[in-house]
Amino acid sequence: MNAEEKFTLIRTEIRTEYDFISNRMSWYVTSQSFLVTAFTISGGDRHHYMWFLRSLIPVLGLLLSLIFWGSILAASAAIEELRRAQARLLETTTLADSPLNMRAAWVHRWGMVPPLLIPVLFVLFWIVAWYWALQSG
Repeated sequence: MNAEEKFTLIRTEIRTEYDFISNRMSWYVTSQSFLVTAFTISGGDRHHYMWFLRSLIPVLGLLLSLIFWGSILAASAAIEELRRAQARLLETTTLADSPLNMRAAWVHRWGMVPPLLIPVLFVLFWIVAWYWALQSG
């Protein structure tokens, strides 16, 4: 396999990891919206299982947040590893002048802030919601 084929393979793998992150974030935000809605509805006084819902939903939201956050961290680590492999390849070949090599590292890092931060924010939300539910129940 020549350098250009390796470069293309690495770029494809990086793109695949970004697609994984995008898909995971879509699933994650959708699941959280359903859980927040269910939690809000469970705050009414007419539900016989209010104690159950007020405890179960925050725990489920918290667990899902931690699971998704871990999977996004894993994908981010894979991207970093692939970017290092790409940098090593570019250092040893004439592909260093490729337009794909022009993107600064800060662009990637700032682009990863939302998928890495949103689950943390939801973890905090679910901790506060769980505390509130236990205090008001």
